[in-house]
Amino acid sequence: MLQKEIEYIRGNTVVSPEKTHMNPDAEREYERLKKAKRDRKLRQKLRKKEIKKSYTQIIIMTFVVGMIVIYGDNRIYKAQSQLNTLKRSISTIENENEALKVDILKSSSISDIRSAAENKLKMVSPTQNDVVSIDLEKNNFKIVSENSINKNDGILAKIKRLFF
Repeated sequence: MLQKEIEYIRGNTVVSPEKTHMNPDAEREYERLKKAKRDRKLRQKLRKKEIKKSYTQIIIMTFVVGMIVIYGDNRIYKAQSQLNTLKRSISTIENENEALKVDILKSSSISDIRSAAENKLKMVSPTQNDVVSIDLEKNNFKIVSENSINKNDGILAKIKRLFF
């Protein structure tokens, strides 16, 4: 039998291919096209970044505006709740005032006052003998002299007079 020699290509034994040289104009055109392709890819990357940035800004602005609207609605809700509470308390107080006015009108008659005074407080109607009359035309007040004032001075006033 014949054994065929099989040549295996191993990675470290591969010969690098030789570069074929193009003409200089074609080579320059090729380099210019490669550079244009790199620039186009770079511009596309930058455009995608700007689009992502603008979307992010729009999302953030929408979130901020939404939070502001929710905060405003929350303040309005709290104010409305307080207003309703105050209205309820005002109506309760007004009802109490009306009830008190009715009680005042009921008890403001002289006969009711007289009967309450006689029955509950055990008061008696005054007679002519119970009346005291005072003449305010004459001087009913006694003139107080300075000597009598000094006699009634306290201990501090006496000590003060001793030292001063």
